[in-house]
Amino acid sequence: KPKEPTRVAITCDGQLRMDFMQNVVTFEERVQLMRMNPDAPDDTLQCDRLQLFLMRGEKDGKQPDKDTKSFPQLNPHRVVAEGNPAVLKAPSKKVYVRSRKLVYDLERRRFQLWASEEDPRDEVLFRHESHEVYARALDAFMADEKTLEKLRATGPGRYRGMIPSKTPQRMQAAWQDVLLIQRDGPGHVMTVNQSAVVRLGEDRTISAERIQLWFEPTQTPRSSDKSLSFQPTRLLAVARPNRFDVKISSPELVAQTGRLEAKFRTKQRLPAAHAEGSETRESRAQAGGRGPRAQQVSESRNQGARRRGQPQNLLDRRGTQPQRTFDVASQRIDMVVVLDGKLVSVQH
Repeated sequence: KPKEPTRVAITCDGQLRMDFMQNVVTFEERVQLMRMNPDAPDDTLQCDRLQLFLMRGEKDGKQPDKDTKSFPQLNPHRVVAEGNPAVLKAPSKKVYVRSRKLVYDLERRRFQLWASEEDPRDEVLFRHESHEVYARALDAFMADEKTLEKLRATGPGRYRGMIPSKTPQRMQAAWQDVLLIQRDGPGHVMTVNQSAVVRLGEDRTISAERIQLWFEPTQTPRSSDKSLSFQPTRLLAVARPNRFDVKISSPELVAQTGRLEAKFRTKQRLPAAHAEGSETRESRAQAGGRGPRAQQVSESRNQGARRRGQPQNLLDRRGTQPQRTFDVASQRIDMVVVLDGKLVSVQH
């Protein structure tokens, strides 16, 4: 069955110009484009100036005859919008865009965004599902109508997203140079460059010269739209050459190192008898190099168990407050970040 053509309506308060030599249609002043979606809310674009770049298309499955005198069929292949700002709301693609200049390539599903050159504080916004990127410039490709293929955001910039769980946790990132998100197998890898900072939850922060986060899709699709959530699985933070400026700050651990590798896992609910004084090998931190130093900052309330030599979890029985805070310095640190239903915790 042939695909039904999409209805598009464009209005403006200013001039409408058609360049037949270049196949460009230009709309001026309070321009609004509306794309009617039969199975979803309409997509809209509002701007001050809109250009539609057209290309010759097939008609009834046949290439147009160059010798025919009939008006050729023209299809839009690129959209250029400028405004203060230009705003795109595309529920069909789960995308929201705000920028001074927007270019969208329909064939390649490519978004290009620019902030104002005159205002250094201006920034573009690209939102896809629960993920938001604020930057000076952005270049993004969609793999299909709803899936992000790759993204490059020039800083300084910020990222905001959610870690899926029973109670979704906030994840934030900031950078000075560039943010890269690209496909990596079934998931994605995010790279944050130069003065990179990643915050997990409300009070757990990692800063480094470069931070990479790997995400994989969860097994259970969201019931509302059957799309997949992505959950972090691994993190790598690297310092500047010959420096130890990878910093970790959390209620459980304060650390400084030249290299950090972390794995993410979902907390497993263990029976009380098994959880009493037990700890997996994976949940211990491994710090190597020139001799790590560890300083206990706050005393554990469970001193009797510690005297008996039983390893202690860094979260108390209620799972809300750490029993101890450790101060660690090392050339390299390996740790596990636990994603619980209501909190993000660090075990080492």
